[in-house]
Amino acid sequence: MRLKQLMVAGLMFAGSGIALADPLVTEWDFQTTTGFEDDGAWSCDGDVAGSNSCSLAFSDLNGNGTYNTLSWGTESNPEDAQSYLEITNILGTLTTNGGWEDINYFDHYNHVITAAGGSLGFVNILGLFQILDPLGVLPDFGTPNGVSFFETFNTQDCPTPNPNGTYCDDIFTTGGLSGSFNFMVAGDGGMYTLSFQFFAGPGTTIVDNGDGTFTIYTTEACSADGIAGCQPGEPYAAGFSRLITQAQITYVAEPAYIALLGFGLLGLFLRRKRF
Repeated sequence: MRLKQLMVAGLMFAGSGIALADPLVTEWDFQTTTGFEDDGAWSCDGDVAGSNSCSLAFSDLNGNGTYNTLSWGTESNPEDAQSYLEITNILGTLTTNGGWEDINYFDHYNHVITAAGGSLGFVNILGLFQILDPLGVLPDFGTPNGVSFFETFNTQDCPTPNPNGTYCDDIFTTGGLSGSFNFMVAGDGGMYTLSFQFFAGPGTTIVDNGDGTFTIYTTEACSADGIAGCQPGEPYAAGFSRLITQAQITYVAEPAYIALLGFGLLGLFLRRKRF
């Protein structure tokens, strides 16, 4: 449809005031299969891609050909454990106009490891989001996302801003999630929109860098008291942080979304007339 035709249609409905109709589909069953890619592009901090100087290990293979768990480093803690990231894939239901729902958990278990043993530098994550019911309404959304990591040293020179208030928060940098997707359902004249966002769970602070990337701060092991390491009498505990990804589906009935389109095009037309 040409721009002129769209503008006429939009202006016809812009002032109609017709009440919103109910969406044809009110619930959407979904599943996610998100994981770390063992693709040779991963790296340890300060090393070339594919050179495993930090004992990087992928485990828990999922149905997407990726891995749910990624661990690294040389253990230096009572649990004899590496630091690791763990992804939880969620099977759930989105309700139309029902708000945000969790679709993935990214948990960072931050153990004390040696500086000499190295740490994670970079890894790709592949996220797959599928609508299961009604089947075939939407294609599967598969989006790769690179994640960089900075393992801070527990020294007096901790990088600011250290927003979690532990002795020295660790730092991840990641690209943003896929944007919003508009789609329609046969027999329903309205417009549905599927959107994604990050949400900070416990022990996590998210900063939008304004350039399409996000900085994510996670807590240090055994440093909730602000002192590096476990003090005498203080039980050892790994730092725990959770980053949550969420999705929602919203709906606008046909007259309303055409009205919105009309106002948008009218604004564009008026702006163009001023030049």
